[in-house]
Amino acid sequence: MVDELNTTLCFNECPNRWSLFNGICYWFVEKSGSFQDSRNFCHSIKAEIVSVHSVEQMNFIQVLAKDQNHTGVWLSASRVEAENLKFVWHDGSELEYSYWGSRWPSNDPERK
Repeated sequence: MVDELNTTLCFNECPNRWSLFNGICYWFVEKSGSFQDSRNFCHSIKAEIVSVHSVEQMNFIQVLAKDQNHTGVWLSASRVEAENLKFVWHDGSELEYSYWGSRWPSNDPERK
């Protein structure tokens, strides 16, 4: 799904322009930047970059992204340590489901 990561997907309570799925609200933010820039923006609006916990949720995100002409999104998974390929979600939970783009995850320190 993701080759170019330049859109942030956030969730929070459901105001206008947000989409509801299984009790969670989603909003694509038209901002480019690093993962940390995107996460900081989400925190500034009392939201968090999304974590994916099911195939159904990932399918919803993919359809929403396609409907809004987005080619990729930041998800909240991050490495436990820079030297390995183990990832966890922002809340510390393990990845039960992952769907990486063709060049991800990367061991390149510039593409964390």
